[in-house]
Amino acid sequence: GRWAKNIEDAKEYLSQEKEYGSSKPKVFKKIQKSATQEALDSIVLENKINEQEKLLREWFTANWQADWGGIEGYRKFIKKRREIKEARQKELYNKMRARRDLLYKTRIGSLIVLLTGLLIYLIWFLVDAVIESSK
Repeated sequence: GRWAKNIEDAKEYLSQEKEYGSSKPKVFKKIQKSATQEALDSIVLENKINEQEKLLREWFTANWQADWGGIEGYRKFIKKRREIKEARQKELYNKMRARRDLLYKTRIGSLIVLLTGLLIYLIWFLVDAVIESSK
């Protein structure tokens, strides 16, 4: 439970670090780690992840007599883990898309309300001008 969560957190941290780089420091904030320390931490973390993956694979292959064990069980585990990760990424993407759509629709709705109010004001102004000029 906790071990698997920690290893997934470490993998996610590494993938985000590779994709986005280390977090950008604020303008007036001092950088906490040196480049050497950050690189060393990254390598150590990768090695720990590889070690845990190796232990996991060995655990599956050591339990080869169990219904869920062996190399086939390990392959099922890897496949299931990928499916879950893809489903979570898809769900996250759908949430981001829904939020973006909501913001877009809110802007369009606000613009429509504003233009409708402006149109009503202009019509009222024209009608009032016609009534005043006919007196």
